[in-house]
Amino acid sequence: MDNTTITTSPPVANTTDLLTTAALTDINITATTVSINNIETFQDSDEDVKLFDLKRKLHSEGCKSNHMTDTKYLETNGLLLEFHSKAKKRRGRKPKMVHPKSCDSEGLKEEIEQCLEKKKTKSCKRKLHSHQIPLSPQKDLGNKCFPVGSVIWGKLSGFKPWPGLVINHEDIQKKSSPLTVWVLWFGDYKISELPLSKVTRFDQYFYLNYKNPSKVFSVAVTEALEVCAQRSGLKQDELSSEHLFNWAKHRFMEMVEDKDPFLPLKGDPYPQFVKRKLQPIFKTAENIEEEPVRVSSPPNPLFENNDLINKLKTNLVKIQEICIGCKSSDRIIVAQHPLFEGGLCEQCKENILETIFALDVDNTHAFCSICSQSGQLCICSVPECNRVYCINCVQSWVGCDAWDLILSQNPWSCFLCRTPNKRRACGYLQAKPNWSLNIMHMFNSHQKLAEPNLSYLTKCPERPPIRVLSLFDGIGTGKVALDQLGLTIKEYFSSEVDADALIVKRFTYGQSIKEIGDITELTEVKLSELCPLDLVIGGSPCNDLSLVNPARKGFSEEGTGILFFEFCRILSIVQRLCKDRHVFWLYENVAAMKTSYKNIISRFLGCKPALWDAKFFSAQHRPRYFWGNLPTIYSSQPTTEDDSLYLDKILSPNCNRKARVKQLRTVTTRSNSLRQGKNENILPVEMDGEEDAIWITELEKIFGFPTHYTDVRNLNHSRRQRLLGRAWSVPVIKFLLSPLTKLFHTAT
Repeated sequence: MDNTTITTSPPVANTTDLLTTAALTDINITATTVSINNIETFQDSDEDVKLFDLKRKLHSEGCKSNHMTDTKYLETNGLLLEFHSKAKKRRGRKPKMVHPKSCDSEGLKEEIEQCLEKKKTKSCKRKLHSHQIPLSPQKDLGNKCFPVGSVIWGKLSGFKPWPGLVINHEDIQKKSSPLTVWVLWFGDYKISELPLSKVTRFDQYFYLNYKNPSKVFSVAVTEALEVCAQRSGLKQDELSSEHLFNWAKHRFMEMVEDKDPFLPLKGDPYPQFVKRKLQPIFKTAENIEEEPVRVSSPPNPLFENNDLINKLKTNLVKIQEICIGCKSSDRIIVAQHPLFEGGLCEQCKENILETIFALDVDNTHAFCSICSQSGQLCICSVPECNRVYCINCVQSWVGCDAWDLILSQNPWSCFLCRTPNKRRACGYLQAKPNWSLNIMHMFNSHQKLAEPNLSYLTKCPERPPIRVLSLFDGIGTGKVALDQLGLTIKEYFSSEVDADALIVKRFTYGQSIKEIGDITELTEVKLSELCPLDLVIGGSPCNDLSLVNPARKGFSEEGTGILFFEFCRILSIVQRLCKDRHVFWLYENVAAMKTSYKNIISRFLGCKPALWDAKFFSAQHRPRYFWGNLPTIYSSQPTTEDDSLYLDKILSPNCNRKARVKQLRTVTTRSNSLRQGKNENILPVEMDGEEDAIWITELEKIFGFPTHYTDVRNLNHSRRQRLLGRAWSVPVIKFLLSPLTKLFHTAT
């Protein structure tokens, strides 16, 4: 498999072959007329019904005159394809071709021919404009044209066919190659360059491509159907998801206007929501108000900028003085790139902070590791890495022929995973030795906390037990961390609504955790009954805030992101009710979020986030943002080596299990997140010489929970993984809460 996101899709049989195969293998096929020349859809028109009745009569006549049983006819280009029910049993028997004129019933023969002629000449608005559909997508590429704005299916390596919109390369400031098109993908709005052999019309293979749809895939297909429905003239109030898929189910027959809904409108190729999503990129999107979208400067390849190359060669300018993200020496350098030698301007720094932890649906990185842009990408084959690099950066910083060289290597180790000797052949792209720590330092907000008044605690003859309120408590990660620290908990109030999470906590802790119900129903009166409180912790759902979720709703009322403001509301009430004491608090959310979302959270909480990655505490990559007033939250990451950091030391003993990777990638609620490597094709464990999935008990140990912690009520593997995928990493929370052991009573 190639390292890029473009591969050659398998050839598709033409329609004639498919119909002939159906005739030979399925004796129950309905003998309705299908015109192969015009590739008309199966439709219940008056001519079809009449033709079927005539052929049924003809079949009866044939049975009477020729004493045949179970004879079927399929009309193909004026010929009647006759076959028997015994054709399946007799291998090698070819169907008998019978022309209508050879039939005994002359009257029926003439009626059939008249009906066929009428069907050919009659215009039907439900016809799928199939004169524009080539029989085979692998042939006649020169004649295959997709105008800008066409709705299509596109195929990328390692992915199922995905709906997209053909866009003009000039609108996105890209170069165009022969026999290729630039495609904007519905759902996530990323951009790729595809060869024409990987592109087909949206209506041509709809039911071949729409199989086993995931939630993200369904959103993308729905958006494509909405565009087609609007172009066909359907009413806006009819554009529900159910109506759209019924429309597709009936082969897009319902159209108000007699025009192709899969081709663009004249003078307006882009739908309005596409213009809003990509306003900073599309030149054609003007005067549309929408939130700003991440975009860097126009690409400026070094191999075209001879002056910059000469300055680098003659040491008139250093690579650290150039922004390697937008490839410009005119921008003010505000930071150094965390992974490679080179500078970053303000905009490119924000892009790096926003996308460096963004993982795609296949658990590979979603954006280029150098410039944070999407497009035509090559993927590192090292399972622990899976970083991607765009063609523009590779050709600019490594060399013009570097891209072709990468495509010829399988597997391919990226510029960060190579040995020091091989890094010398990477042109101007030189990896930094401590790039992993550089990422953490880049996220250092340099926040300084005000010294709290803790005299009420220090003057006590004995340190008091702690009183805790945990919002969005999940499976009680805070309780587990506090117990492992040895803190004495007087009250632990939990707000959680998930039934599986509730039964897990009830089984383990019984009445020591007091459930207080839905967070949205916590009033000031009810909170006053819980006070005083010493610690408030929580992390609202991150799905609608995550950058890699194309269907994210942000802080809108339709999504779960708005629950963040419930945390703010309750924290504010608790701080007001506990004026005589210092309330420690901690809030967590995903690291791969839009900068605008992060700024909103920081503004409401009154502080900047700190980035903490579980890979420094356990055998899993799990970067997360934390806001709070704990002394450790803005400290440095620990750098000590420990056996618990490696998967091989976590696996169950005495079972001959060996780790195939050093650490797991971020574990989410998706079952495929437990797979590693490019295209999720590697299981992380080997047992008795064969690859094996990680056991759920081992996954619990990686998260820091006791073995069999989630093994209650016969929960299956996937449900237990979903509980863990939404949980915090216990070692991280334990470290952040560790200063509390000096202020509150402990068991020791």
